[in-house]
Amino acid sequence: MSKNMTNGERTRMTTMRRNALTKAVGVMLSFVLMMALLVPYGGGTAYARPNPVAPPYTGPLNWLDYTAAGTMGSIAYTLTFDGDGNLIMPRVNAALGGNANVGSGSILKISPDDQSVTDITYNAGATYPVGIAFGTNGGIYVTDNNKNSGGDISSNVSRVLKLKKSTNPWTWEDITYNLTMRYVMGVAEDPNGNLYVVDTDMTTSTKSTVAKPKVWKLPSGQTTWEDISDPTFPNMIGFDLATDGDGTLYVSMVPTSGMMSGGGKILKREAGASGWTDITPSPQGTSLFIPYGIAVDRSATLYTINLTTASVKKLAYHGGSDDWTDVPAILDSNSQISTIDVAVDSQGYIYGSNSLRGNIVVLRSTVTYNGNGNTSGTVPGKIAYKPNESAVVAGQGSLLKTNNTFAGWATSPTATTAVYAAGDTIPMTQSISLYAVWTPIPTYTVTYQGGVGGSISSPNNETVAQGGSPASVPTVTPDPGYTFLGWSNDEGATYLSNTELASVVVNANTTYTAYFQPPVTLTRLELDSEAYSLYIGDTHETVVTAVYSDQSTQNVSSGALYTSNNTNIATVDAATGLVTAVANGQADITAEYEGQQAIATVTVSTRPEPESDSGNYSAPPSDPGVDIIIDGVKLDQLAKAQQTTVDGRKETTVVLDSAKVSDKLSRDNSKKLTIPVSGDSAVVIGQLDGSLLKALETHGAQIEIATDRGSYTLPASQVNIAGMAEKFGADVKLEDLSVRIQISNASGDRKAQVQAVAQANELELVAPPVDFDIVVSYKGQTMTLNTFRSYVERTITIPNDVNPNQITTAVVVDADGTVRHVPTKVIVEGDRRFARINSLTNSTYAVVWHPLEFSDVAKHWAKDAVNNMGSRMIIEGADNGWFNPDQDITRAEFAAILVRGLGLKLDGGATPFSDVKAQDWYSSAVSTAYGYSLIAGFEDGTFRPNDRVTREQAMVMITKAMRITGLTSKTSDTITALNSYADAEQLSSWARDSVADSIQAGLVSGRSSGHLAPKDYITRAEVAAIMQRLLQKSELI
Repeated sequence: MSKNMTNGERTRMTTMRRNALTKAVGVMLSFVLMMALLVPYGGGTAYARPNPVAPPYTGPLNWLDYTAAGTMGSIAYTLTFDGDGNLIMPRVNAALGGNANVGSGSILKISPDDQSVTDITYNAGATYPVGIAFGTNGGIYVTDNNKNSGGDISSNVSRVLKLKKSTNPWTWEDITYNLTMRYVMGVAEDPNGNLYVVDTDMTTSTKSTVAKPKVWKLPSGQTTWEDISDPTFPNMIGFDLATDGDGTLYVSMVPTSGMMSGGGKILKREAGASGWTDITPSPQGTSLFIPYGIAVDRSATLYTINLTTASVKKLAYHGGSDDWTDVPAILDSNSQISTIDVAVDSQGYIYGSNSLRGNIVVLRSTVTYNGNGNTSGTVPGKIAYKPNESAVVAGQGSLLKTNNTFAGWATSPTATTAVYAAGDTIPMTQSISLYAVWTPIPTYTVTYQGGVGGSISSPNNETVAQGGSPASVPTVTPDPGYTFLGWSNDEGATYLSNTELASVVVNANTTYTAYFQPPVTLTRLELDSEAYSLYIGDTHETVVTAVYSDQSTQNVSSGALYTSNNTNIATVDAATGLVTAVANGQADITAEYEGQQAIATVTVSTRPEPESDSGNYSAPPSDPGVDIIIDGVKLDQLAKAQQTTVDGRKETTVVLDSAKVSDKLSRDNSKKLTIPVSGDSAVVIGQLDGSLLKALETHGAQIEIATDRGSYTLPASQVNIAGMAEKFGADVKLEDLSVRIQISNASGDRKAQVQAVAQANELELVAPPVDFDIVVSYKGQTMTLNTFRSYVERTITIPNDVNPNQITTAVVVDADGTVRHVPTKVIVEGDRRFARINSLTNSTYAVVWHPLEFSDVAKHWAKDAVNNMGSRMIIEGADNGWFNPDQDITRAEFAAILVRGLGLKLDGGATPFSDVKAQDWYSSAVSTAYGYSLIAGFEDGTFRPNDRVTREQAMVMITKAMRITGLTSKTSDTITALNSYADAEQLSSWARDSVADSIQAGLVSGRSSGHLAPKDYITRAEVAAIMQRLLQKSELI
């Protein structure tokens, strides 16, 4: 490029290819000449060897494209510059090794300002123009042949042409005169106007032997050429010529059969001398140097280029074979066997002609990017820089490396810390290489193993980056008769399908086992009773249970066939199993189902009459029957009530008939079972066995205990009765477990504790505290279920004398006196008024009035949200009664608000973070939030509790809280959610989906019109408002 080129005109340059074969060089007809500019345009005096001119680079450079790539071989084989800095080149218009059409060659001029091209071929009629020179009088010289040097040249015609600037129109003049040449190549003119060409006889078919080259001289102003060759010339091909300001003539010669037959020669003939001196570069090691093109710069320094590597050497004025030095350059594999001529402009920039890419190249500084092990994507391309221009460091672009994150760039491939980031600038004084720095993401091994009854495909394990999901879940093949249940990492307590497993977030090494259900066969039938008694006229509904080989059971009452062996005593409906007592005696009732039978003996007797005169008769004691409600329908004979007094407190226990209720569930696919109990019992218990609870779980049903003081609604799946059974022992049957779901008034001591805690925390109790408990028993052993995987709903009835508008929330008071808010909504339905509470634990609950206002939010936009969240004990202020609403929130404060807002019980255990100590006020909140996957730490194992939280970080944590409240399913797609925000592209990739979820849920809006401001810090007021919206949108408050 010229000195007039601006930064904006730099051309993006790509690396040069190296795919040429030795044959390509053997057939190259482009034997190159380059004559340095020794005189100014149109001048007649040579420069007197000024100090060497070179750009102020300080290190190696790269070959980069100066012109766009063209057809391989169809290039300028030689280059020169005119007095205006234009690059002049002859061009052969044929592919490498191909034949050009007669007269198809061209001579082109390229402007230094914008690389615009002017065709100056005019009337030349050139076919294979090879050599070119710019003369002392402003003329341009070209050598031309009409045959390809790689073929039969016995009839070749060589010409020497001259273009004079003064002619109008410009015309080329044939100055070959009567000289007969075999194949002409280089051309040069000395300061005195003497013209030189080099010619070689290559008429043999194989080109394996040639005559010695001849150098011809046309004295200035003459028409007769003189032979100035030396008889000692080697048998090589004369390739290029150049002259310096003293008139010294240089010639380059190349081997006869391409590059692999040995090195070439460079000879010089001093001005006024008749002999030639060998100045070929001395051998260096075993590398082969073939000097093709040569050129002289303004300071009489001689340059040559090595075809095999595109390396450039230079020789100072009057130097010899041992005085050559290398031009510092980075020569990669793409440079080899490609660049065949060299030229130097007036500023010292070095150019070359590339035969493989069909274009002109230049040595410039550049930044070479290396993906350093990237697994996908491409590195940025190269850009040419002049000395001290600034390179702007590229970003990651499309580069990716599996299980790694991009950290930046460094100058060493082994660096672990980035030196440069995207957008940094580098003053360019030499070419540099930048290597991508990758930070490994922690990885974990997911191991797969097949269980009994099936097999799995390979692989048996895979590596997953932290936070990622399995990508190679094996295919499962059950054995004949077996059924795939799912994958489990908890010994079969829970199962995952292949699709579900593929979406699991991996944060630890884990093993998943494929579980299979063995073939199941019916082994026997069981009846609700093997013997029972009826009075004449009474009925009994037969319940039939099928028992299978896997010990599972199923109510098959509606599918069995019933018969009686004595219909005179008792009849039975063949389809329904309803037994009717007819007369005194005994009868066998048989139930048959799929080849199995079960028999019950019924004894029928006459109902006794009471003795009216004695008054001593009393019926056998029995528990009164109670109604239960299934899917809104009141049913009798499915439960019995027992009333006792324990520790002076009246208890009512409703015991469900497992067989009958299970049958009802099976027939109607019921979804909700309600046990209504009214009266003054201090304790109300709903009791059922484990098999019924499992049946309710299978149907996705709920159990509700409804009393005058409140209700308890429990999804049956929350108990995980199978998991509870395993805790009692491996062989425990579900039907042997007793499950008691209990609502009770707090006992005297407990009530006193709650009142004391309320007073200490300035809470006003507006309803008596209520205990909610679940107890599972097995043969004298008991376990209490206190925690759940998702919210469980409770209600507490509000007394008639309490104003519903003076209720703030419900609180949980744990046994240690700890009090915490739980999401609460006050409901008024006609005469009914109650507080609906959702929480994840059992304990003692109380409804309270706790109004609170912060003095510094009286006129703040978030006043209502801040005061509401403060009254509910979700947010806290300073000791002076201020909230500081516009202060940026810290990570510790945010974690505490999330935990309080969701009503989570604090975890007193140690945190996994090195910078969170047990004595820190936020320790339990951080531990709890981490346990519920609401927060995460940093790669170095820290939490950084006092760091501020950006808006996008806050939205990620809020979205995790949405999963607990059940709000996530109401969101839409990411693109739609973000389209309306002008700065959405500023979002970090890890935050985009979460931000979209929080926007679609109505929790977050832009900080200003059309802007999310994701990198801004979030304030305490904004967090209070978002927390209120989360609870409101989730219908929890």
